[in-house]
Amino acid sequence: MCVVPSLASVFENVFTITCVVHQALCNRESGESEKKSTNRRVRAVEMMSLRPTSLSSRLASRCLHLCQKRQYLFDRTSFLCLYYLLSGKDYKKILTMADQPQQIYKTLQDLLPVKSNPSLSTSVIPSLLQSIQKVAETLRSSQTISQAGTANAFGDDQLNVDVQAENVIREALAACPAVVTASSEEDPKEVSTTSDAVPNDSGEEYTVAFDPLDGSSIIAPNWTVGTIIGIWEGSSALNQSPAKKQIASILGVFGPRTTAIVAWRLHGISVCFEIGLSSTSCEIVRPDVKFTSAPFKTRYFAPANLRAAAEDERYSALISKYVSEKYTLRYSGGLVPDVVHALVKGHGVYVSPVTEASKAKLRRLYELAPLALIVECAGGRAIDPATGKDVLETSILDEDERGGLVCGTREEVDRVCEAFGI
Repeated sequence: MCVVPSLASVFENVFTITCVVHQALCNRESGESEKKSTNRRVRAVEMMSLRPTSLSSRLASRCLHLCQKRQYLFDRTSFLCLYYLLSGKDYKKILTMADQPQQIYKTLQDLLPVKSNPSLSTSVIPSLLQSIQKVAETLRSSQTISQAGTANAFGDDQLNVDVQAENVIREALAACPAVVTASSEEDPKEVSTTSDAVPNDSGEEYTVAFDPLDGSSIIAPNWTVGTIIGIWEGSSALNQSPAKKQIASILGVFGPRTTAIVAWRLHGISVCFEIGLSSTSCEIVRPDVKFTSAPFKTRYFAPANLRAAAEDERYSALISKYVSEKYTLRYSGGLVPDVVHALVKGHGVYVSPVTEASKAKLRRLYELAPLALIVECAGGRAIDPATGKDVLETSILDEDERGGLVCGTREEVDRVCEAFGI
């Protein structure tokens, strides 16, 4: 028979763990090795005579309520560890995971807007970068790609890896108090992500719009795919100015390596950099991602929606011109790797026009807007080929709004505008 302990003994155990965890963190800050500090916290958790499975959700909530009254005793990382423990999750894994966003932050702190947006810098971006690494691990452990038997709200069939990637990123967002709402291409409705257990006392509020696994149609042959994330100020991305309210975006790239391109634009400052991610470490690959200026040793083009060339003479003529001028073709069918290729090489143009027969597929909220911010922060340009307007110039009114895309080096985008007469 399961013996339910008294609330007094529960609180005593919780308080003891909290104090020891806090002391371990203090020791770590004073120079104690990461491994030794983590081991101390594991031992602290194991001091608890109660097992998570013996705690009801109500009891866990009351324990957390007591901890919240004593928040001056420990930081947010300790609190999250304790919350996950009382929720019945694998506390050893959580303790290790809780360190990773802070490791990422320490690596990137000189590149992030720490003073103006501390929660964005210390919590939101690091947690999302950690989730990209976890998505990479999920993909590498998914030897079989199959239909999940479900469809998203847009009617698109979901793969098992689509669902898994969605869950990973949602879990990361739930641990970020400053993220108050989120929506994705798999679940396209802005819903609250806040939790009473993890209060937001930062004064910052963000909404996140993301495509958890872009390019899932080319994942079966094991080609490079990616994750696209946009971070907006406020509780909604709809009916806002993308140029002003979308302040950061991330492109996760899952290939032979796992990398991410990160961009943010605040207070007139634009930053774009590349980070390499692994399960044990992270490293700044390039602190300043920029398109280069002419002359170019090699010119690259990526002609997407190629079927439209059969219906649009302007597009067909443009492709012929690229070929005659000996541009190098770099097109995989994946939006993320094709655009990232141009960013890495410092030159390139991605062209995805829209015709009556070849309609727009790229969703403005989950793909076009985040990607456009990164391209602009790298010194390039991203436009709607139907109007010639910058992608970030027009507000998004609905989650399912779609459009075409031309992006890359400014000179190349201007050349497409001239060819299309826009």
